[in-house]
Amino acid sequence: KLCFETGEEEEATAVLQSMLARGFDSPEIYLLMGDLKFKKEEYSEAEKCYLKVAEMVSSHVPYLRLGRLYRLTEEWNKAEEAYRKALVYNPSSPVIHMGLGMIYYQRSEYEKAVNEFKRAIELE
Repeated sequence: KLCFETGEEEEATAVLQSMLARGFDSPEIYLLMGDLKFKKEEYSEAEKCYLKVAEMVSSHVPYLRLGRLYRLTEEWNKAEEAYRKALVYNPSSPVIHMGLGMIYYQRSEYEKAVNEFKRAIELE
């Protein structure tokens, strides 16, 4: 994690891959690897990592990351689905409601967008 935070992405990737090769199969490693791949704009690889985390843990975190990824790649239906799954685990997250609002806005579903934005503000 320190390598990632200090901008040493290649070293961080090598360390994480080495850990996975040695059998350290943990959601934290896959989450960090997904974040590295996302930062490098390797979205397909990031998606695989986040989906692996979603299989391993019951948490909003991987779905929040997937929602962000799908929003960036303009896969609106996948983004909405990811955020909806995130809400199952954390219904009071303003960040998730903001993400949904942005999706609805992009799809010109303005009433839904406004409702999600209002909900996000209420939860802050």
